[in-house]
Amino acid sequence: MYLRIGTLIANFLFAAGCFNIAGGESQGHEAARVKSIDGMSDAVLIESSAGATTGMVSLVFVVAPGREFDQNSTVFDNDRAVFRADKVKDLSVVWTRPGVLEIRFQKARVFGFTNFTDVADTDGNLNRVEIRLAPLDPDSSLIPDNSANRSQE
Repeated sequence: MYLRIGTLIANFLFAAGCFNIAGGESQGHEAARVKSIDGMSDAVLIESSAGATTGMVSLVFVVAPGREFDQNSTVFDNDRAVFRADKVKDLSVVWTRPGVLEIRFQKARVFGFTNFTDVADTDGNLNRVEIRLAPLDPDSSLIPDNSANRSQE
């Protein structure tokens, strides 16, 4: 019985390190910010270290214009990111028209995505933003060219 509980606790602590579910440990920084065409929102790319067992995690947030990045703010909680991925290559965010944001990348292991979000303006009105994934490689955005169908990358 105690062995099972110990194993469960060990597995939970390992998962907390891998996925940063404990929160607060990650050290993120703003890597890019792109103002929307209509000036109603900003797309903010955050790069964050997710802990010793994983590499860099890329997160994209859509926020009110000029909203400063603060990793302690609920606006920048991992759960509020419209895109979360690691093993990212050539990531960029591009507003293709008012209210439509494309997240472009050559390769990425995407583990969180939503195709819309609502951003409040200064009057408290919500503006809907559509989010689109736009992989740059027509053949694959995950599997490396030199592998069959392995789950390593």
